Amino acid sequence: MQLLSVALLSCLTSASVVLVANNTFACTESPLPSEGRDRSAESDAALASLRIEVEQLRTDLRKLELQPVRSIVSSPEPDRASIRAMVAEAMRQTPESEGGPDQVAKPTAQDSTTTQLLAALASATKEQVGDLWADIEAQGRIDEVLDVYRDAVAQAPQSIEARHELARATHAAAMSAPNHKNGRLWIESDEQYSRVLELDPQNWTARYEKAIKLAFWPDTYGRLPEAMGHFETLIEQQQNLPIEPTQAQVYIWLGNLHAQQGNTAKAKSIWQQGTQRHPTNERLRARLATLGG
Repeated sequence: MQLLSVALLSCLTSASVVLVANNTFACTESPLPSEGRDRSAESDAALASLRIEVEQLRTDLRKLELQPVRSIVSSPEPDRASIRAMVAEAMRQTPESEGGPDQVAKPTAQDSTTTQLLAALASATKEQVGDLWADIEAQGRIDEVLDVYRDAVAQAPQSIEARHELARATHAAAMSAPNHKNGRLWIESDEQYSRVLELDPQNWTARYEKAIKLAFWPDTYGRLPEAMGHFETLIEQQQNLPIEPTQAQVYIWLGNLHAQQGNTAKAKSIWQQGTQRHPTNERLRARLATLGG
């Protein structure tokens, strides 16, 4: 839009210069009697046309100035802290009363409590999250809280961080609230993880979390091969990444799953790959020791 504004401004300036030039020539030149009348008529017609064009350019420019500026380069994605701030801010918004938009309802104790719950979730440790979601379920407000994360996704559907936060929140709610209809939440969480990976296939953290969560699905759903496939993808991705201690967990998980399936030879091979990349990892060495490796 900025480029278009510049173009219009340039055209407007050029047209204005032409108008000024024509007016100047009209005042300074003295055309011959007969020829002058013809030229004068032509000049008047040209000036009238230019005035119309200038006014149209001014109108177009005013319209553009009233439009919101949209950057050609997409803005950076909000980080996790920003998403959590969006969540907390959304819960501070008070609903409109029945009296109309000019009469805003006062915040209720329930609104304040929900805001406090969201703030607590944002700063809670892994050990505290479970108890918090259990409290939320006890109040019958799981969907009320999750709807704020869902709204953040609705407002920024291409935001990887917003979807990642929703995936984590729905899974935490499902894990920590066994009396709730957590099957629905497990599915929603899995779908959001899938969407994150569609938007960012190289997102190591999201793929790792999804793989672990799939490994916990009941056998009747048949999701274990998919979980193992994600761990295999992670091992491939890690070959092109700087070595991090957390990456050793991928070898541990995948080896464990193969061992549970009775494929100890494959498990041993996976753990050996892991020790080659992470030679000081005690858990990998312990796994190999159980197989005499």
